[in-house]
Amino acid sequence: AAQLMVANLAGSLALVTCRDPLRSSVSTHLRQLLTTTAGGAEKLTPQEQSTLEQCVAIVATDNLELGCKLIEKAATEKAVRDIDEPLSQSLSARRKHREQTGGQPYFDMAVLGNESQRYPGALPEPLRPQRGGLRPEQLRVYEAFQRMPRQVAATAGMAGYGGPG
Repeated sequence: AAQLMVANLAGSLALVTCRDPLRSSVSTHLRQLLTTTAGGAEKLTPQEQSTLEQCVAIVATDNLELGCKLIEKAATEKAVRDIDEPLSQSLSARRKHREQTGGQPYFDMAVLGNESQRYPGALPEPLRPQRGGLRPEQLRVYEAFQRMPRQVAATAGMAGYGGPG
């Protein structure tokens, strides 16, 4: 559940924050490369400069989705690695308990048995962990992360862009 949540959040955040900087960076580098290859901006006619700008806009737009997907994938993979490390000890304890008890439910008494701690005692009752696992309404929160439409977030950034022209 933690991996699913962190992957969705990191991927969505990466998509939202990378689109415009990536478009700008690709455009700048491509423009610089093409201008240098052509012998410098001063050697280009106004018509050639206009054509170059159109090419830069088209290529940057055509490759934006691929770049965003690569950034999203990298951010998601890193977030999962980063969340796995701090959870590894707890997951090991749960696996060990499951193997030793034949699948009996695991209760982390360091968390559930200490009501004096801020967590989980400060959580509202519907969110507070309890013996017996997640209630159906709590499980729906995790399942909702699986069903989140990712494409909506990816295409929202394109709404204001009318394409080259």
